[in-house]
Amino acid sequence: MDFAGLFPAWQQWLSPYGRLCRKSYFASIVVYIVFALVIILPVTLVSLNSSWHARSSSGADLVIWLGESLADLALYYCIYCLQAKRLHDLGLPAVIALVFVIGLPVALLAGFLAHFGSAPDWLDALEIGVNEVTRDANIGVGAYLLLAPGERGDNRYGADPLATYPNG
Repeated sequence: MDFAGLFPAWQQWLSPYGRLCRKSYFASIVVYIVFALVIILPVTLVSLNSSWHARSSSGADLVIWLGESLADLALYYCIYCLQAKRLHDLGLPAVIALVFVIGLPVALLAGFLAHFGSAPDWLDALEIGVNEVTRDANIGVGAYLLLAPGERGDNRYGADPLATYPNG
């Protein structure tokens, strides 16, 4: 069965190819935030619950860390795809969207070490520094993606999304 026909919006969430206009990008970001809260909030609450988070030989820590990491990876990939499409609408390469996910490897490593011992001080400091820099970059790039008009007409990344959906 072709699920893409039933859920065409998922194509913009799962593929970094093509273009996305401002209005569609904004709507997708709102849906993304709600979706992220539905996924991350329960996982975080389970992780913070001391009875689940108690260190034991049962492997509960590994399951919690894997759940958090998989949820993070899935959400980061979705936001990368949305941002890549928006950058393409602006005539820019998708590699710029990596600014938003640059802290993910450091966060995953620090989270892993925190669950199974302790992260070294330098890694904690690196994670804090990367988070501060990427937070500021994310605000600037995010505002630009929301406010900048896309290129008119077709460009090397695809057809003009406004030509396909004039009210989009």
